[in-house]
Amino acid sequence: MRHEKEEGITADSDRKPRNRKYIACGLLSGVITKTICAPFDRIRLLYQIQPMFAQINKPGSSPCGALKYQGVIRTAQKIIHEEGVRGLWRGNLMNTTRGGICYATKFGINDEAKELIQNLTFIKDGVKLSLISGAVAGVLQKSMSYPLDVMSVRMTLGVNTQVLSSNCTYNSIPDCFLKIMRSEGIRGFFKGFLPTLCTGAPYVALQMTFFDFYKHHFMMTFSLDKENLNLKQVAFISTIAGSAAGFSALSIVFPGESIFI
Repeated sequence: MRHEKEEGITADSDRKPRNRKYIACGLLSGVITKTICAPFDRIRLLYQIQPMFAQINKPGSSPCGALKYQGVIRTAQKIIHEEGVRGLWRGNLMNTTRGGICYATKFGINDEAKELIQNLTFIKDGVKLSLISGAVAGVLQKSMSYPLDVMSVRMTLGVNTQVLSSNCTYNSIPDCFLKIMRSEGIRGFFKGFLPTLCTGAPYVALQMTFFDFYKHHFMMTFSLDKENLNLKQVAFISTIAGSAAGFSALSIVFPGESIFI
């Protein structure tokens, strides 16, 4: 009995460093991924939002008529012309901060939720465990990071917010925070929270499920033992599995992103 307890304590102590590795790798991969993809992310956001701005500029006009941004290359050229090359990375500091926090917290919460579910229920492994723990991680992570999501979107819109009012032009993270607080109050940081939660929780649930699936099959394919992986191997596997999982999950829930915006 004593021997079993000691084995349990050892297993727990071994699991925590591994979990911290995945959290650290999640944080790092979030920052790197967001920085590399920032120009494409901004172009995507401008595509999604521009029909609304077209109607504000010309009330009563068709939301699909005379759109400002057309084509990836022409949109990039337009951004560079209006805001310089740095405009392609506008809002990136806010976005990487948000991305790093989201990646780190979702993996950490997912691991803790998975362990709690295993201890309190009959669900010990498999897709059901990944989905439930991922959904829990999604709800908690979105609830904590949503104000950063709002600030990130608004700062990324850049010069396009000038058509609304001077209060919608943001020069820095503190400037964005103060203007939202002054003009909209605390509630301004949670606008669109409900539709985001309806897609955010399923997204993280699917992402974590796909992540476990891809990670497992990657390690099986190359005959790797997860107990003996070093940090570089963990980082590499997490990056490959995380990228594939993110793409798979986003392909399913992407329409919800447009509703949030």
